Amino acid sequence: MTMNKIVNIYGPSGSGKTLFIKQMISNNSILNWFNKCYRPKKEVSSFAVSLMPTPKFKGSVKEYLDMFGLNINILKKPQPLSESIQESIFHGNNFDKYVHTLSAGEFRRFCMLRASLQNKELLIIDEPFANSEQKKAIEILKFLGSNSHAIITTHAPIKMNAINKKNIFNVHIKDIFNKNHIIKSLIKK
Repeated sequence: MTMNKIVNIYGPSGSGKTLFIKQMISNNSILNWFNKCYRPKKEVSSFAVSLMPTPKFKGSVKEYLDMFGLNINILKKPQPLSESIQESIFHGNNFDKYVHTLSAGEFRRFCMLRASLQNKELLIIDEPFANSEQKKAIEILKFLGSNSHAIITTHAPIKMNAINKKNIFNVHIKDIFNKNHIIKSLIKK
C-alpha cells in the first residue's frame, strides 16, 4: 500500500500550531505551502479541514452528515483501514447516535471521517491522536495516509514503528516560525 505524505506540525499547547494552520487557510496559502515544501508527486489542489469544534449540533450522526451533503452509504461499506475507526465511533453502524453524545475521542474521529468523505487531496486535522490509545493512533495514521495527504497537529513527533515513516515529516512549530521568510513569501503569492 502506498502511503501519502503526512506533515506533523508539533509543539506544546499554546505554541501556535492551530493558529498557523488557520492563518494559512485564511490567506489561501495552505496548498501552495504544502506543494512547495513537501513536493507531492502530483500537485495538491483541494483540501478538507477537521479542526476540532465544540459538538453543539444536537441531531444524529446521519442528520449531521446529511446537512453537509455527505453520503452515509459510503460509511456503511467501510474501507479496511477505516473500518475499525468507524466501529469505534458508531459501535455497529449506529448512525442514529446523537453527535453531542460522542466522547471526545469519538468526536475527533467523526470529524476526520467527515473530512475524508469529501474526497479532497489534502486533509488538515487538529490533534487526530488526542483521546486515543497507541493502537488506535496507528490505525488513524494508516487511515490518513491511505486516503490522502495530510497536515496534522500534535504535541510530539510521530515515532511509531508499526508504519512506514518515510512519508511522515515531523516539523516543530518553532522551526516553521524561525523560517517565516519562506512563509511570508508563500502567503504573498
